[in-house]
Amino acid sequence: MEYMEDKHLELYNLRDDIGEKKNLATVRADKAQDLQARLHAWQTSIHAPMPTANTDVKPAVPAGGKGKGRR
Repeated sequence: MEYMEDKHLELYNLRDDIGEKKNLATVRADKAQDLQARLHAWQTSIHAPMPTANTDVKPAVPAGGKGKGRR
């Protein structure tokens, strides 16, 4: 799995870990990178639309005013 927000990868051996408890992406970095490259090639081949950053987002203003803390 590749998370679009921060590009981190997760890799699981579903035969031995059906609950996806042990992320093998760092232990098997070669396999994770190979699968990521294959995923990206497939996405390109089907012209998959990819998410883009929303640069129009403005920070939320806390309800009731200006700053932190209570009155």
